[in-house]
Amino acid sequence: MFCCLKRKFALLSPVKKESLISSVFLLIALMIYLIWRSESVLLNHLIGSLFSAQDFREWRATISSRLPLNYLIIYSLPGGLWVFVSTVAFKDFFVVIKKYVINLMFLPLVIAIVLEVTQLIHLTNGVFDGWDILLELIFWVASLLVCPATEIKEEFFKSEQSSKKIWAIFTILILYLAHQI
Repeated sequence: MFCCLKRKFALLSPVKKESLISSVFLLIALMIYLIWRSESVLLNHLIGSLFSAQDFREWRATISSRLPLNYLIIYSLPGGLWVFVSTVAFKDFFVVIKKYVINLMFLPLVIAIVLEVTQLIHLTNGVFDGWDILLELIFWVASLLVCPATEIKEEFFKSEQSSKKIWAIFTILILYLAHQI
């Protein structure tokens, strides 16, 4: 069965493979945030306001008690998954600032590391964790190996691939949902 799935996955076009992997990774990160992370996370606050707060708490408690996850999965894996998805979204774009050409495939890794450093010096909420940086680096490299950049790169602001640009911007905006309120 695994061989059949592997063969079918290999036959997917690069865009479909990227979309499938990105969707699965974002779904995993979403479930981790919804079930195992604090209720003070903006995403949980929003979802909790859509449903009965008591039902949402009971649902979270039931699942988390039946499927306990370790600290690394709960607190470090979502950041790595986000770096993977965002890198895939930005890998074929660049920006020009003055005379410098900046490849945007580095943007998610830089954002992730800057966020960790701001946590270290207490400029933002959260706790600095070296595991976060390690996993983000591993997932950044994995994204480049699993979904390599194309030969043709486009200037982000001049690209006519509006759906791809919207997706890239969306992956950055997702970070705000992980913000503690």
